[in-house]
Amino acid sequence: MEIEFKYQATVDQGSQLLGDLSRKYNAEIRLIPMDAVYYDTEDRALRDIHVVYRIRTEGDQTVLTVKYG
Repeated sequence: MEIEFKYQATVDQGSQLLGDLSRKYNAEIRLIPMDAVYYDTEDRALRDIHVVYRIRTEGDQTVLTVKYG
């Protein structure tokens, strides 16, 4: 099972959150540029069966993800 939280925030709010997390967990935070492309058929067949097909570039790596549910 995957649990995901998504929030909208300003750049300043995001920077503040990263700083807070870094201090709380005594960890270095590094930013990884990401770009994602989502795929489906013209008639939205994947959406209809609750499947997500994504190819995401994370820095110099490419990750293919298929999610169901």
